[in-house]
Amino acid sequence: MGNLDRRMEEWCGFAGRLADESRRIQASSRRDPERHVKADRTFVTTLDVDIEKRCRALVAEHYPDHGFIGEEGGADNGDAEFVWVVDP
Repeated sequence: MGNLDRRMEEWCGFAGRLADESRRIQASSRRDPERHVKADRTFVTTLDVDIEKRCRALVAEHYPDHGFIGEEGGADNGDAEFVWVVDP
């Protein structure tokens, strides 16, 4: 297995961790999260924002050289070689 293959395997495991963390946040949230209308006239919930913030923080902690693009919070280091894209 090559170096990139090992890294991809690690990242897939980490993506699973992000999904698990998202489920945990969702399970502990209110049943009917607050909703707001964005400028583009679509809805965003407080749950969407909370999940994206947590995923962004975990990526920054574990992979500080990776970028992150989130639907609600925009891009951090979006021109990095490897970029996580999250849309809760």
